[in-house]
Amino acid sequence: MDMKTIAALAALAVLGVVAGVDAQTYSIAGAERYFRVESDAAQDRRDGTVIRGYLYNDSGTPAANIQLAVDAVDPAGQVTATTVHVLPSMAPPSSRIYFDVRPPNRAATYRIRVLWWEWIRGGG
Repeated sequence: MDMKTIAALAALAVLGVVAGVDAQTYSIAGAERYFRVESDAAQDRRDGTVIRGYLYNDSGTPAANIQLAVDAVDPAGQVTATTVHVLPSMAPPSSRIYFDVRPPNRAATYRIRVLWWEWIRGGG
């Protein structure tokens, strides 16, 4: 197996374990050094709540296969549910990309975290 396959299987194993446990949060340590998120929840007439925003890639390297966790947070600050969304486009270096995701359920507030990404290195 190649490294991407092993990494994908490990990520699925972690997500499978965490999906069955309430109020867990997980992400790659240090993601906040490279990425920041600006988002707002809004009501969509057709489908209910939608979270729209921008993911900023503050690094000097393009990133792909970016996974965002969307946490539903209750009034006490506890995470009640989480869903994972893979962004469909690459995040250019020192730039931003738009996203539009559905939360796991209605909540008092929502939190967006970067779970995973891959740096795109130039071929040599």
